[in-house]
Amino acid sequence: MALDDLLSKMEGRVAETSETACNGSAVAEKPLPIGACTAETSATAQNINADDWAQFFGWLFHFTDRDDLPVTFAPAVDHAKALSFYPDAVAAEPIPERIQRKPTPNEAAELRALVAAIYANDTEADPAEALAAALADPYGALLCYRSIAKDRGITINTKPEPVHSCRACQHFARPGKSDGYCGERDDLPRAYGINHPLRKLPEDGGASCNQWRTEQ
Repeated sequence: MALDDLLSKMEGRVAETSETACNGSAVAEKPLPIGACTAETSATAQNINADDWAQFFGWLFHFTDRDDLPVTFAPAVDHAKALSFYPDAVAAEPIPERIQRKPTPNEAAELRALVAAIYANDTEADPAEALAAALADPYGALLCYRSIAKDRGITINTKPEPVHSCRACQHFARPGKSDGYCGERDDLPRAYGINHPLRKLPEDGGASCNQWRTEQ
């Protein structure tokens, strides 16, 4: 089962017994999977040869009646298995995988605590599958589950570890209207030529950078 399905299932149960914040009316329908927890993808997914239809963690589903939906699975699934979760989809294509990393001990402990608290009223299978997906992508999962916990007033005893991101690093520089550059690492390609001090950001956005420093 995809992480999106687990979260959607969980949110659907809450929606049945609560009222919406905007108009105070009861929510009857189960909402779509939470966007913050779906895989990041470009507007147009890369074309992949038919021979490579193997197992992927990320799949982009196309529908006739709604927008495309990117979904992350854990463990990875093949084309047929992915479509079996969304039978109303007209097509599905794999999303090129982002660079992943293993969670640090503190991140793993926090994710376990967050998943246990958020899925406290679900079956044993749901938190187990959600945790597997979270540990496969600690950066995205921490952002997602911390947000959910905050919205629900859930607190845990583990000390949160900063999520590494170039935009939250003191070495991040954004001259003009650029997307931003690194002002510290010398192993990255230069942004504007051999004599320019700024360099292009790493592909993982600083998630595994050993020179990352929190903003001061």
